[in-house]
Amino acid sequence: MSRLVQPVQTRSAGSRGFQESAGEWAGGGDEYRDRIAKYVPAEVLAAYLSLDRIMVPDVTKFLEGKKVALSAAGAAGLEPYVPVAIFLVGLIFTPLYIWQSGREIGPNTPWMTHAFIATIAFAVWAYAMQGSIFTVGLSDNFFRGNYAAALVIVFTLASGLFAPTTIANKHKL
Repeated sequence: MSRLVQPVQTRSAGSRGFQESAGEWAGGGDEYRDRIAKYVPAEVLAAYLSLDRIMVPDVTKFLEGKKVALSAAGAAGLEPYVPVAIFLVGLIFTPLYIWQSGREIGPNTPWMTHAFIATIAFAVWAYAMQGSIFTVGLSDNFFRGNYAAALVIVFTLASGLFAPTTIANKHKL
């Protein structure tokens, strides 16, 4: 099974996936629940969380209720730009990872659609998993657990609605 969302196969632009000779839907591609799972860039998120916890150890203190101010964190070895840099690495590597995966599959894979949705998914999931950029990197009032839970649920369910087709999506690798 491919890690990339497989596009719906269509016969021609006018048929909308309906095989007139056979009288059935051409279909193919990934179903809704498969798209939901594949749009989440799990590998990049795992790398992000690992780097985040290794490079920003004071997040644990923050999450335990001991507020770590950026100025004090900087004096303790936590530079203010580290959470931002780690987040940007994940944000940049998400579309690169999808692009590379698309190259391995073939030239007609609609990797740009997948990369766009996966990059948004990375940011949403990084927020929901309490990445340090949202807890100590931006502001002490930025992260809200109830908003994070609602955002990740709504975005993840909505992401499955995007079903690329090979005709509508002619991105070359």
